[in-house]
Amino acid sequence: MMNWWMQSGNNAVEKLLLDTMPIIISWNLWKNRCAAKYGGKSSSVTRTLYSITSDLLMLLKSSYTNVNWPLNWSEIYQIVEKVEHHTSVHQVLWHKPTPSFVKTNSDGSALGNPGKIGAGVIIRGQQGQFIHAIACPLGVGTNNQAETEAAYLGIKWCIENDFTKLHLEADSKLLILWLTTSSEAPWEANCPADSLSKLSHDLTTLTHFNSQLELPPHIRGQIILDQQNTPAFRHKKTTRVIFPAYLLPNNPNDND
Repeated sequence: MMNWWMQSGNNAVEKLLLDTMPIIISWNLWKNRCAAKYGGKSSSVTRTLYSITSDLLMLLKSSYTNVNWPLNWSEIYQIVEKVEHHTSVHQVLWHKPTPSFVKTNSDGSALGNPGKIGAGVIIRGQQGQFIHAIACPLGVGTNNQAETEAAYLGIKWCIENDFTKLHLEADSKLLILWLTTSSEAPWEANCPADSLSKLSHDLTTLTHFNSQLELPPHIRGQIILDQQNTPAFRHKKTTRVIFPAYLLPNNPNDND
């Protein structure tokens, strides 16, 4: 039962069914048993399956009132599997630091929470030029620990190397709320640090990159794109659910 409830689901509708089906199935099995044992009725698999489907259909109709749901369970689930979420697209841009400052972008990566964690840091100058980068495996921990350790590594390196005017930029909302009241930078504007944090999972010790040429080609490319003010695009799945058009009212195909 717990394994069923732990399933993530591909969309909000499937998640709703995964969360409620064990309860609905158990309730109808219990009703069928009680009707047979105490109500003088014969046990009926067909009646129980019909009741389960009816309850699930009632749930879907009350949750998504604008959808013309079919009555057959196999058709219902085929539709649920095809449901998609609306995706919003926003342009994001990495901004160079103000004159005399350096910008430290940090990011943590967690393969599970808790799980294997690592940190990535990149420090750049006012023209976006590469100064230094760090990738560091951190053992096992939480995603918040990874984000915090990454920020600490970046700040520590800057102070030790006399870069005392620094702008720290991270994409962890919780970390930034700890430090300030500003909202987080989207990870799409933090690509090199994000890639370095993922690279850390392939390393065994803290690794410093003193030259841009020492970095993997894809990270060098990300740095160049940032330096050229090339925007990235943030694709974010929203809570809005998109159903197949033929299920919605006022569908032109209904008149064919």
